[in-house]
Amino acid sequence: MALPCARQEGLIVKQLHDETIVYDRATHKAHCLNHTAATIWRYCDGLSPISEIARRAGKRFWISNQ
Repeated sequence: MALPCARQEGLIVKQLHDETIVYDRATHKAHCLNHTAATIWRYCDGLSPISEIARRAGKRFWISNQ
């Protein structure tokens, strides 16, 4: 199974206050990520399984597993 890997090529990424703007130069589309989505996107490094990404995000945002 492939590990989640956020694409980095062909993107312009700008941090604006609580949001991250991701502009795709190939499709000419912009995406606005809130703080939570941007954090998870950054965790998708191609090295971490989904369970690890979820654990890290939960720890960062104080979510308990119940």
